[in-house]
Amino acid sequence: MDGSDEEAIERELAELGSRPAPERAEVLTALGWSRIGRPTPGIEPFLDDPDPQVRIAAAQAVRQTGQDDEALGRLVEVLVEELCGGDEETALMAGTALVNMEDAAVAPLIRQFVDRGEKDPLVVRVLGEIAGEEAVSFLRDASCSADADVVREAREALAAIDKEGL
Repeated sequence: MDGSDEEAIERELAELGSRPAPERAEVLTALGWSRIGRPTPGIEPFLDDPDPQVRIAAAQAVRQTGQDDEALGRLVEVLVEELCGGDEETALMAGTALVNMEDAAVAPLIRQFVDRGEKDPLVVRVLGEIAGEEAVSFLRDASCSADADVVREAREALAAIDKEGL
């Protein structure tokens, strides 16, 4: 991609904030898919967009375009906020985005769970869907939590993982 294409993307992102939320989310999603592995710094400001669907689209685009590891923690934070605080549709979108990140989301998810004063069972459910070695270790610990909802989610996740032979 030459410099003029990069400049066009920068202009598009600069103008994107004034467009309706569904259009912002659509453009960010398309940009993420079209620039896999090519960092695009202009996406990161949309992690703070007032619309949850735009924040989720921005988080997925940041991940797809290969932003640095520092951005990974921020995008997981955004997705966890939507997972735990959004409406059902938004929570489902955020959970799906986190599961699609696979192992890359596990450590930041665990940090978010530990750092949050309120332990959200949805974070445990997402870790169960990811089911990597680090996630399973966390789920075993979570199955002994003082929070009954967290214990239930952890035990269900571990049972599903055992059933699938992972």
